[in-house]
Amino acid sequence: MKTNKIYYFSVEGETELWYLEWLQKEINNLERASCRVKFDVKVCPNAKTRAKSISNLNPIEITHVIDVEGKEQKDIIKFKNSLDKMKEAEKLGKKIKYKLAYSNISFELWILLHKTNCFQSFISNKGYLKLINSNFNQNYSRLREYKKEDNFKRLLNNLNLDDVCQAIIRAKIINERNIQCNKILYEHRKYKYYLDNPATSVWVIIERIFNDCEIL
Repeated sequence: MKTNKIYYFSVEGETELWYLEWLQKEINNLERASCRVKFDVKVCPNAKTRAKSISNLNPIEITHVIDVEGKEQKDIIKFKNSLDKMKEAEKLGKKIKYKLAYSNISFELWILLHKTNCFQSFISNKGYLKLINSNFNQNYSRLREYKKEDNFKRLLNNLNLDDVCQAIIRAKIINERNIQCNKILYEHRKYKYYLDNPATSVWVIIERIFNDCEIL
């Protein structure tokens, strides 16, 4: 009998939620996976609010999936405020540890990596739309169209766990290139991140889950 593992997440938007729901289903449908997973996911941009809703008395780890969104001062302030809330959440006395899973500029980068490498730097997440259209054989005119539930879930249905493995590999390549190019790795409240895009750490938690389930 397979063991059960639970992973806690707080996410900024519904596309992240739908992605994790899809991933949970795909893992649990895989016969060779050594365990079943349960993703406890809440759309809750404020990590402190998410932590307050947890009633579990045992030590748990929550992964906060957020976007950097840009290099303008307002974007950096917003991102740092999110990191502040993560640290504040750890001080609520609920034995919660917060991990960061960020995308720069946005979660669209992580989705795109399932199909192709992406080393281009963009001013906004709108820059990903053309690449999403070409690599997923779509014709979205705006990102809001891509983010509609039916459209996004249809896109997910064209992916599989091998694509996720490729996304992990491609995200690692981006990270290695950032190191080789001497990109500045910033740190705030002990959370590390790149302000230059592309960059993502979403692969870290996904790889860990895959290792736990002996998928990789």
